[in-house]
Amino acid sequence: MTRRMFKLLTVLLPLLLLSACGGIRQSDKPGGAERTFTSDAYGFAIAYPSDFALQPDFSQSYLQNGSWKTYAGPGSRGQPVAALVLEGSNEVTDAELRIGVSRNAEAVSECTQPPQAFRKGSLELGTVRLAGERFAAWKAADAAMSHYLQVHSYRAVHDGACYAIDLLVYGTNPKVYDPPRRPPFTQQQAFARLEAALKGFRFIRK
Repeated sequence: MTRRMFKLLTVLLPLLLLSACGGIRQSDKPGGAERTFTSDAYGFAIAYPSDFALQPDFSQSYLQNGSWKTYAGPGSRGQPVAALVLEGSNEVTDAELRIGVSRNAEAVSECTQPPQAFRKGSLELGTVRLAGERFAAWKAADAAMSHYLQVHSYRAVHDGACYAIDLLVYGTNPKVYDPPRRPPFTQQQAFARLEAALKGFRFIRK
């Protein structure tokens, strides 16, 4: 396989996997400054900057298991729909915007309840207006064995489904590497970019 073919496959494969979920489209604005991901099956779209890469699943790390929402309990049922990964993310510092959806009755009933599995004293609660809906919002954090996880979470029930949006910044302490490594961006910079990308989220009518 030529290098050119390999590069083409790395671009097309995530899009093919996303399309397999049903009712999913992606479009680019002229000039490549912004892209839009649309899920007809789950009734939402998000316009996002070109320095984010779209992934069809949620990666796992030491402190989170890649479930459909962060801090999902055992047996929690939902679907990871899209992850936007900030350019430059690596094992030292990774920044992602994740959107998961569940129509499971139990998941919907507890949708806006804050998680239990978080570092004591790290939870901040509130509400925000997003895409014309009121979302429960919280911030949480975990740390263990030189790994860390910072999360800004948003939850809402819309059209009978639970929408879980998580902004995650996670990775490892750069000082554990020999020599110490430099993060691609600070946590503050990462959350600023993620919050800006979140503004492109909207619900679409069926």
